[in-house]
Amino acid sequence: HLRWAHQYGINFFGVEWAGRDKEQDRDLREKFLESPELKNMQFCIAYDTLSHFAKYQSPPFDFNDSRLFHEFVSDFEYLSKTYFSHPSYLKFNGKPVVWVYIARGWKGNWKRALAEARRAVKKNGFELYIDGDLLWPDKTDLERLRYFDAASAYVLNQKELFLKQDVKKTADVVPLAEKYF
Repeated sequence: HLRWAHQYGINFFGVEWAGRDKEQDRDLREKFLESPELKNMQFCIAYDTLSHFAKYQSPPFDFNDSRLFHEFVSDFEYLSKTYFSHPSYLKFNGKPVVWVYIARGWKGNWKRALAEARRAVKKNGFELYIDGDLLWPDKTDLERLRYFDAASAYVLNQKELFLKQDVKKTADVVPLAEKYF
């Protein structure tokens, strides 16, 4: 897949990560990182809170739950030791990038968890660059943006929004997208 991507001009992968020592994590470490084809690519971890924390709760994820809080911090320590030093790992201004899914759906002690994750990564020699999935039509919490280095949207094509805005064809989406961006 890396070879094919390179042949077709793709030079970056956001790799979904849902927990240490799961099959996917082992494949990333033992196959993906070891591939000679990776030299033509960059990648970053897409930290999937939905699949990772489903064992504890459903969104919004409550970081007052000590299991979730400590696992989050521990995960970032692990990611910094395992992936961030790889020469193909995506860095922005020298900082390893992690994209976090459903960061818009956190409550409780998430600010402290984020600060602790940054400290854990710093102990391993890195400053963290976190891109949070924070943008949501009509519901973006602007106060939350300052705790992240970047903000993105996993999905803006919400059926409810489209119905409310009388979207009937693809061209109808353009003014909506312009408004939100």
